[in-house]
Amino acid sequence: MADALFIRPNDTRLLSYVESNYDNDQVSVLIYDTQQMEILPLLGTGLYNELATQITANTLSALNTTLLNLLRPAVRMNVLAYGMLVFNYKIRNKGIQTMNSDNSQTVGLDVVDRMTQNFKDQAQVYNSRVHNYLMANSSAYPLFLNAGSTVDTIHAKTNQYYTGWVMGDGEDCSCTLDNPSV
Repeated sequence: MADALFIRPNDTRLLSYVESNYDNDQVSVLIYDTQQMEILPLLGTGLYNELATQITANTLSALNTTLLNLLRPAVRMNVLAYGMLVFNYKIRNKGIQTMNSDNSQTVGLDVVDRMTQNFKDQAQVYNSRVHNYLMANSSAYPLFLNAGSTVDTIHAKTNQYYTGWVMGDGEDCSCTLDNPSV
């Protein structure tokens, strides 16, 4: 199967965030990598492969056209989140570099981190919309919950909740190594 892209590198909504002087090949690779990292776990191997095959063959079903229209904003925001560092920094033979010109000024990593988090937050909203749509229409998309059974199959995430660990500051813990039951 060819590397089907769910959005085109020249997608005008994506490019509204990116300067017009961009590397088409770089954006294509970023789209594909983003699909592998974010969209494949969202859809599962079966549905992802079906969608990719239909895109490549230009035979999208009506249901998968609807799904693809829901997926495109998610792909877009995920690409922007993953692309923040790629767009700003290049690995060259003399190390990692950022380019600048007389009419521009580079920003600090704190700004890049805030923008990345903003795009990740937006991507999560769109990812949740796709997930909710697929859960509500799982009978129309049998490959969503039945992705396959081979060892390399990725099953769709059925729970979209993300949370971190709260360790606390340890001040209210009366438990010690000497007396663990307290």
